[in-house]
Amino acid sequence: MRNIVILILIFKVSLLHAADMSHFNFDSSVTDTRDHFTLREQNITWLKNRRYPGWDYTGESPSGFDYGFGASYKTGSGGVSQFTGINVFAIVGQKWSPNSSSILKTGIHQLENKSNSKKHSTAPLSIEHNQLVGKWLNSRLAYVSDWNYQDLQLSGAIESFTRKKTIHH
Repeated sequence: MRNIVILILIFKVSLLHAADMSHFNFDSSVTDTRDHFTLREQNITWLKNRRYPGWDYTGESPSGFDYGFGASYKTGSGGVSQFTGINVFAIVGQKWSPNSSSILKTGIHQLENKSNSKKHSTAPLSIEHNQLVGKWLNSRLAYVSDWNYQDLQLSGAIESFTRKKTIHH
């Protein structure tokens, strides 16, 4: 029964964000790195054109998998990216490494526990707001286990959710 409810929720969210997602190009069958780079560039261009007041755009992370709004990155041991100065972000990457799940969850954990409370200078969102978004993201992670599909699902859903919740100063 729980699985049926989850599937219904996924379907409803998919319908709600169908318009947003039409701007993204996700193709898990693409294997040519150059093709992925082109797709990511198209997604970045679309996001830049829809940036909101007080949001800062950070490009490709050191590991090459993630893109975000209001998220800055540092390279840890082994070149693994970690989120620093986290605010609201949208996932628009094409491929996820085995580390991608843990990286995203680590970022959410930091948001919820205020363990990284340094706010990005150009994205003045309150810590309380970050907690709210972090909890919402965490609940979304429970719905989808396939990361290729979750890329697509989260990017549209976060974009829509944060558009309504962003605090403008």
